[in-house]
Amino acid sequence: MNQHPLPDPATPDDFPRDYGLGTVTGAQPKLLVQKVGESYVSGLTEQELYVRYDVCFDLVNQLVDYCRKKLAERPEWTQCELLEKVQRAVAARVEWDFSPGELQWMMAKLSARMDWSPLDSSRNAQ
Repeated sequence: MNQHPLPDPATPDDFPRDYGLGTVTGAQPKLLVQKVGESYVSGLTEQELYVRYDVCFDLVNQLVDYCRKKLAERPEWTQCELLEKVQRAVAARVEWDFSPGELQWMMAKLSARMDWSPLDSSRNAQ
């Protein structure tokens, strides 16, 4: 029996759309766009956004299992301590390339799934 919910078939409205495509150096202002078909798009396409959402959603499912396991192994850790450790660990994985908004979204979803209080966003470790 699958204990994890499936992702929405469409990217939910609360998923962050702040993922940047990069930066370009130079004195002149620049607009970063990508060509999609016959037009130029600034930011992510709906399909690219959904892929990012799906990856974040999947990681939340994995983190639920991880947190349950860690709490069983380390009963002295508070929920807040564990969430902070998880957040720092995910943020430290540079190859995953999550935006700050995506990281905050995942921690909020993890907190909700675990029925815990969310982390104070002013204390978020990056």
